[in-house]
Amino acid sequence: MRVDKTILPSIILVLFFIKPVNGCGVDNLNQVNSILYGIFNFQFEKARHLLDSGIFGKKTEQFLQIELAWWHAIEKGNDKSLHKFRDRIESQKKQYTGNSTQYLILQTYKLRYDLALNKYPAALIDYVKLKNLLEDQTPPTDSISLHGHLYSLYVSLIELVETSYNLNPFKANIDTQKKNHIQNLENHAASNNFIRSTLGKYFLFKYYCDIAEETSRAEIYKKKLHERFPGNPCFKQERGQQGSALTKNTKSE
Repeated sequence: MRVDKTILPSIILVLFFIKPVNGCGVDNLNQVNSILYGIFNFQFEKARHLLDSGIFGKKTEQFLQIELAWWHAIEKGNDKSLHKFRDRIESQKKQYTGNSTQYLILQTYKLRYDLALNKYPAALIDYVKLKNLLEDQTPPTDSISLHGHLYSLYVSLIELVETSYNLNPFKANIDTQKKNHIQNLENHAASNNFIRSTLGKYFLFKYYCDIAEETSRAEIYKKKLHERFPGNPCFKQERGQQGSALTKNTKSE
């Protein structure tokens, strides 16, 4: 079984920190969109400048910072930068052992680290931990809120990975379930919401590129992502080239 390196979530944190809270209005959401745009487009100084505005709650700022640190480590493209990022994750995980949501978010970055360095046994263990942590979460009661939509998007991604790799032998009607998960991701990708559409397109791109191996479909989403984030090298692959720029550009130091 070939293990995909990046199909697992790239910005799981948005599932939780955009959940409506007191004092979080449209302006803050627009700022989050701008920061995520800067991070995904490798405009790190722009993202840092917006983060320094101090308008976010502590938890929101912490995980925007960790997302920024991840992509910055990838930009440096060496084992040393990734090891430094891992140490940061492990240090923060100790602070959140009693907070399942924050711990779950950090676990996704540990998984990304293992996959980036081809640590597949560790990555499989991380995947199981991540799924268990997700199942411990309480699904949002409002399925049409932004938080509800993003929760639905992420669950569809996990289920699509499971059905594609047949990771759960007890699942029935695999083909039908797979079609339903893909359709759900397509609905998100077609949304006018910046975050939903970005994640939907990215997950579909990685699915068709690295799991289904349908190059022509992968290219459709890669082109859309490149148009949105022209500064991100992950979306500048040549036609027919598979795998992630994240791992292909990572070199030992």
